[in-house]
Amino acid sequence: MDSQTLLALLGRLHPAAVHLPIACILLALFAEGYTILRGQKHRLSSFTVPLLIVGGFSGAIAALFGYFNKTDQRFYGEAAHLLFQHQLLSLVALALMLVAALFAIRCVSEYSHRTLLWTTRGAILFALAVVTGGAHQGALLVHGSDYFTSVFERSDRVLASLHLPPEFSDDQLAKMPAAVLEPVDFADHIEPIFEKKCARCHLDGKKKGAFQMDTRELLLKGGESGAVVIPGESRGSYLVQLVAGLEPDKIMPEKGDLLSEHEIALVRGWIDQGMKWDSTAVSDAEPAQKQAASSSSIALRMVRPPTCKKCGEKSNAVDVFLAGYFEQLKVKPPRIVSDDRYIRRLYIDVLGRLPTVEEHNSAHSLLRAKSPQALVEALLEREDEYAGAWLGYWNDLLRNDYSGPGFVQKNKDRKRKEITGWLKRALEKNMPYDSMVRHLISPSKRSEGFIRGILWPGVVNPNERPEMQAAQNVGQIFLGVNLKCASCHDSFTSDWKLQDSYSLASVFSKKPLEVFECDKATGELAHARFLFSEVDYVESEETVRTRLEQLAKSLTTPENGRFARTFVNRMWARLFGRGFQEPLDEPAEDSWNEELHNWLAVEFVQGGYDMKQFLKLVLSSEAYRYKSVPMKENSLLPSEDRFVFTGPFFRPLPGEAVFDTFNAFFEIAGPLTPTDLSRHGAGLEEKPKVIRVNAGESVRFEVPEDGAGGLFLNLRIPIKRKRKMENFPESTLKVSGKGVSNGILEYYRDDDLDERFVESKTGDVAYAYGTGMIRLSTRTLGGQTIEFLQEGKAPLDIVVYSGVSIRSSLREHNDLLASFGRPKRVNVTSRRDSLFSSPRILELATNVKWDAMLRFIGEQLRRNPNRLEILAQFLGRKLTEGERNVFERRLEEAPSDLMWVIATSPEFVVIS
Repeated sequence: MDSQTLLALLGRLHPAAVHLPIACILLALFAEGYTILRGQKHRLSSFTVPLLIVGGFSGAIAALFGYFNKTDQRFYGEAAHLLFQHQLLSLVALALMLVAALFAIRCVSEYSHRTLLWTTRGAILFALAVVTGGAHQGALLVHGSDYFTSVFERSDRVLASLHLPPEFSDDQLAKMPAAVLEPVDFADHIEPIFEKKCARCHLDGKKKGAFQMDTRELLLKGGESGAVVIPGESRGSYLVQLVAGLEPDKIMPEKGDLLSEHEIALVRGWIDQGMKWDSTAVSDAEPAQKQAASSSSIALRMVRPPTCKKCGEKSNAVDVFLAGYFEQLKVKPPRIVSDDRYIRRLYIDVLGRLPTVEEHNSAHSLLRAKSPQALVEALLEREDEYAGAWLGYWNDLLRNDYSGPGFVQKNKDRKRKEITGWLKRALEKNMPYDSMVRHLISPSKRSEGFIRGILWPGVVNPNERPEMQAAQNVGQIFLGVNLKCASCHDSFTSDWKLQDSYSLASVFSKKPLEVFECDKATGELAHARFLFSEVDYVESEETVRTRLEQLAKSLTTPENGRFARTFVNRMWARLFGRGFQEPLDEPAEDSWNEELHNWLAVEFVQGGYDMKQFLKLVLSSEAYRYKSVPMKENSLLPSEDRFVFTGPFFRPLPGEAVFDTFNAFFEIAGPLTPTDLSRHGAGLEEKPKVIRVNAGESVRFEVPEDGAGGLFLNLRIPIKRKRKMENFPESTLKVSGKGVSNGILEYYRDDDLDERFVESKTGDVAYAYGTGMIRLSTRTLGGQTIEFLQEGKAPLDIVVYSGVSIRSSLREHNDLLASFGRPKRVNVTSRRDSLFSSPRILELATNVKWDAMLRFIGEQLRRNPNRLEILAQFLGRKLTEGERNVFERRLEEAPSDLMWVIATSPEFVVIS
């Protein structure tokens, strides 16, 4: 590496280096503020001097890096002014910090010098203010002077009136390079100029100043200054005037090399010759007739909502398309379900559970007072619950699990790795879908588990190696391309070849993979490339890291319409029971409504791949409120007869939603493990505490008055790994407190074969035996002090968890969740099996955990004055008079039997 390259690299570190001095100033100010608040305003904090010294030294290094960065780039016009202001303010701030450091050193030796002390503090405060201004100028330099103002959406007319181009004199216009007279070809001459000089701000979806150059239409549309190009008139085109430097403060491009006179002459000639646009690139905004035949499977095309007799009555574009669809088929649209049914659907699909009675009433009021959009927005804003609900779906799709094959590996680098913490955070913050996929393909440490895959033990087939798993999963999940057959041999059911699969797998490999056909080596090497040549940015000679970034770009570029269409197809199937095309993992039929499918994909791309915005559009439509219809046999298989949409299919209630509903109504989540509670800190307000209780000792706990269900206590005997459990006498824990036996919601033994609830002698005394998990309810014990007395001979550790948010999607796979359809996630699962099969019913009938839950819920329900309203909420309808009488009687005689009937009834476990 030569010295020039090294200096350029150091210059690139300037944005990172400036954070340390800024942090030091801020911390010094906080330290002085804290000292003053403690009543020691005449004494300097002991932290201030070292912070200012470190800040001054690091600030000098950051300034040096900034100088290297400046010399390696060129800045023009407004960018040059911003650079000057950024330099000036930053150097002033550095000087102030050094002065404050010198004053602070003197203050240490001159304690009584109050004037010097307050001067030091003032210098720190002033330095912070100046460095804030300098940092702001630096941010504008990087992101553009309109970085903040661009978030305020205004009409084009208002923007144009605010940013009218200036008028130039004839003498100024005469200084521009003359247009070339020979024919100018866009693909050969103009497109390379745009890509080299304009891509940073105005191509590939970027629209700085509201100006985008991806298509001829967008170029003609202009930006904040209005139209910038006049076909046939380059002399009066503002774009040419800007690149020619007629307005020095706004010369374009702001950074990098300016256009040469020959390049400006080419642009002028192209404009004068009518701006013919024959781009080799594929854009999501280009009309279909401009696409090459080879790109028909990858490109999106712009479509407009249709016009029909009833289309004008619809406010949601989804309903406009469907109104035209039904009119074309000459059938009546499906009926709309009641508000109660709609609210139930929304809660299940957005928050992953049924609404409580209170939530249902509140949602009903909001729906009547405002609109479906208002209700959908209110539910989508509940970030934690939304993420907990959708985590199960994405876990199924991305094969993300917490235990099972691949997790038992001695080598950490070869061990299967979950991505739960990163995925949950991405859903909470509504990370755009394209960004989420880029993080999965070109991952950080927290998201690398997706492409790492499962390293199967023993000898495995070549098509099961991690690189091939990654290729198969990427194709299947994000593109609807099934490469499983083509991983062993050329596919018999599609056009995909063995070489295609190995080439995509080689992207994830350090070296080209040798091709194996039906487990036999062919001697051929597969070089890395993407499946679709139209958007193939992968260069096989690059490093793995670079290739992964290139693959992520190939997947998520707006030019890859298949990426957006696959997402839309999956989401529609998730909400309606069937996609536009089936099967989801390898569509083998035409879309039943190509126009709506394509429009939703374009809308999704133009909306910044915003998943919540997409859900809001669909969930607030009338289509989502159509009455459900039964799924016919073979409805999910391709057929010669095109599928006709007549409403959403009945869908099974996810197993997680069953237990999350029980938890919302009765604060019982089923058997838990410590890893379920502490997984990636999900829902934990503070770290768990461990309390040792020896024989004969007692400990007291304060149950919070409010919070997420109270306290969770993990009871465990402290033993070494090599010592066997049976060598210790059983622990007996006496739990005392007012109504404590009713307030202990669940107790499960660690040993699944011997599992009991806490045995109670009176309402104020209960006993727990051995080890397991206890939950003290806020609802019944909130604000009380509960005493635990160790009456056994063995010492006991009590691990205390507080502020826990229990979601079934964060829990390890268990037999109960499996009975309700949760897969083991060794394969991609796009759609779960329907409920209930006979084996699953038999599993539940013999499951002691399920029986224990129903007994507890039945007892809680029997004592609840609103029990009939809760049962009506479970069934999603009002109870008949006969049902009310029967339910009242059965709640007194056999509440657990009644809960068994309710919990397995179609009205509860089916989304209708």
